Amino acid sequence: MIVVPICLSGLENRATCKAFVDCGCSRNIITPELAGALKCQQMALDSPIAFSQLDGSVATGEVSTKEIREVPCKIGKWEGRISFVIAPIATYHVILGIPWLEQANPEVDWRGKSLAFKEQQTQWEISKIAEEEDEGDEEGEIDPQLLPPEYRDFVDVFNQKEASKLPPKRNIEVEIEITPGANLPKPKVYPMSVQEKEELRKYIDKNLARGFIKPSNSPLGAPVLFRRKKDNSLRLCIDYRNLNAITKDNKYPMPLVKDLITVLKKGSIFTKLDLIEAYHKLRIKLEDTWKTAFSCAFGHFEYKILPFGLKNGGGCFMQLINEILHPLLYRGVFIFLDDILIVTEDKEKHVKLVREVLQRLREAKLYAKLSKCEFNKTQIDFLGYRISPEGLAMDPAKVSDVKEWGVPQTRRQLQSFLGFANFYRSFIKGFAQITAPLTELLKTKGKGETAKVKAPGAKLSWTPECQKAFETLKECFTEGPILKHPDIRSPFIIHCDASDCAYGAVLLQKDQNGNLKPCGYLSRKFSETEKCWPIWEKEALAILKALECWRHFLEGSGIPFEIWSDHKNLQYLKSPRKLSPKQIRWAQYFSRFDFQLKFFQGKQNVLADALSRMPQHEGIPTAKEGTIFSDKQWGLAVRTRAQTQKENTVMVELDGKDNWGNELKQSYEGDQWIASNAEQGEQKGGFWFVNKKLYIPATLRIKILHRFHNNQSAGHTGITKTTKAIAKHCWWPGMRKDIKNYVVQCDDCARNKSRGGKPMGLLQTVAEPTRPWECVAMDFVGELPVSKGHRYIWTVLDLFSKQAHFIALTKLPSAEKLAELYINPHLQTAWMSQ
Repeated sequence: MIVVPICLSGLENRATCKAFVDCGCSRNIITPELAGALKCQQMALDSPIAFSQLDGSVATGEVSTKEIREVPCKIGKWEGRISFVIAPIATYHVILGIPWLEQANPEVDWRGKSLAFKEQQTQWEISKIAEEEDEGDEEGEIDPQLLPPEYRDFVDVFNQKEASKLPPKRNIEVEIEITPGANLPKPKVYPMSVQEKEELRKYIDKNLARGFIKPSNSPLGAPVLFRRKKDNSLRLCIDYRNLNAITKDNKYPMPLVKDLITVLKKGSIFTKLDLIEAYHKLRIKLEDTWKTAFSCAFGHFEYKILPFGLKNGGGCFMQLINEILHPLLYRGVFIFLDDILIVTEDKEKHVKLVREVLQRLREAKLYAKLSKCEFNKTQIDFLGYRISPEGLAMDPAKVSDVKEWGVPQTRRQLQSFLGFANFYRSFIKGFAQITAPLTELLKTKGKGETAKVKAPGAKLSWTPECQKAFETLKECFTEGPILKHPDIRSPFIIHCDASDCAYGAVLLQKDQNGNLKPCGYLSRKFSETEKCWPIWEKEALAILKALECWRHFLEGSGIPFEIWSDHKNLQYLKSPRKLSPKQIRWAQYFSRFDFQLKFFQGKQNVLADALSRMPQHEGIPTAKEGTIFSDKQWGLAVRTRAQTQKENTVMVELDGKDNWGNELKQSYEGDQWIASNAEQGEQKGGFWFVNKKLYIPATLRIKILHRFHNNQSAGHTGITKTTKAIAKHCWWPGMRKDIKNYVVQCDDCARNKSRGGKPMGLLQTVAEPTRPWECVAMDFVGELPVSKGHRYIWTVLDLFSKQAHFIALTKLPSAEKLAELYINPHLQTAWMSQ
């Protein structure tokens, strides 16, 4: 049989695979998976086609109804357009039948093992003619004609045969350091199907021949397993999880994708290089190769090169590639593991920079895969983004995956969808608000319905609100804007806004025409605590988070920027005076930035306002704070303590439904303290004040204690916080003692709050005594009503005879006094003889 490599070009993607040449097949055939990956338009056949096998049965058990036409293909040096019928086939993704043989009319030299295309006057070597074809064989040298003319002298950098050789010894080698004292994992073998064993045999034979692995006597042995790819082929994986669990971390830093993307503002020409088997270009330290051992049905082997799946593989390779391309990093060259992006403004500089990168790869014996490389493009897909001179957009292939995503049925499926979508949240206005009904399903705290979704495979309580959020999010992916590349040499503008449930912000810059263009979006839900904050603090938090998110653009740029908000109180944030510790921390952070606050109405702040106010949140209840004083009296917003002290009086307003003010005035009548100490206070507006604090009469003290301690907004605080809150505005004689007694005796606190200090010890059984008064139990009863000067009873119990003695006390004794009482002569008759 004849198998040839073929390169197919679709509307958006290219694919390289092996094609089986079948002179007995009446059509050219392509698998549905490969046809879908190429993004070619699929046409309906005039009539369904059933492909028959030698025994007359229908191949794969189904008929074909679609085709793709005029797909650009390249086979060796032959180029042309081929039409395919879409049908599921085994082993290969493409079958070239009689239509292609008639079109290309190749001549086969069986002895020379070559194909000759007379019409194009080219001859090309067949990759293999044998009963069994090894898909792992390398294709050979790359035709220089496949490269742009300016890079053809670097064709050896794309040589796959050279890439398959054992890498040279380098200064950087992979060290696997095991945590001291850790137990080594035991060898394990997973069962495999016949097809998997055949794939494993090919993998082992291939890598033994390349020198990548060798037989091992290691006490370790990671299991081998296979996972299906999208094209239904098998991918070999080695389960190093147990080894990774006891391996020390490599602290070498990995690049931030966001940091890489945001420095591409000047690019107009792009080239992308994808390295071949990048991890395999590093050797394992000789003394550590035994740790990479894996076990399978064909024996025990260990790696000489870095395999996929090891814990510190990424850090080790980043260290290598950064060392090789260090002089070029962030000077037009950006690297993330085995992906290299080269960006310049003009063609001449671009060619020079690409050639320098290729030269350094050649010297380091690193090789690139030509089928995944792109040269001199005006737009390019890199790390999930589409990059162009106009800005940043979402990768259309990823967007297509989201649009075709089915409704999640389980918690794990929902986490997978939200995790995938979260990668592009900077493109979507109000991402946090849109996904709020979906993230609510992932909460595991609480009882009832919430507890049911803790298991990853548990079914979700999918509601109409969830379905609406799911569909809205998928629509947002199709409408994603192109984000402008931030330019730190131009001033920025930030729009911020906060609603009751979330905040939003937009980073903006003007384009060449003076129009504001978004550089990024930010949104997040408020926590339950943050929802209780006053509105000005929510607005301040929106600004704080925006500055933290885009700090690398704003701090130290030397160019002042503007923050637009719809709350006037924020104009005082730049120079706050005595505020709370939290607000002081915010003010210190704000002082690091050179910005000016501007106020405009919410209806004009369309971008940020839309981020924080989404339709699905209109019905979300908000927490109500219960308080007897207004915001003005509490000194909220931007009021300072100095301003509060200037006020001569504290006006008490009604609390809504109850006439608290009238009740307070009436309770002053007949109050004993006012009658005997009127000269110590002053009366204004019908209220009594002592040292500018509101005097609370005896009849209302329990009520005021209840409001400051038991009220929903108070939260059953402790003695110190309750005292501080009441003393800030109120006073009465003996107030601290009354507060202490009230808090200590609070039934809700006693039932629900844990005790402070060290936890109680476990109960221990008491040894049974063998004679009277050998073991004694003591306790105190009190405080009791006074009886002849005594308030407490000291109880002494003999655990053997159960005889009890009761001694009256005036007060609780100290340990020393208790010892004296215990040996008192009056009690010697009872226990001293023992």
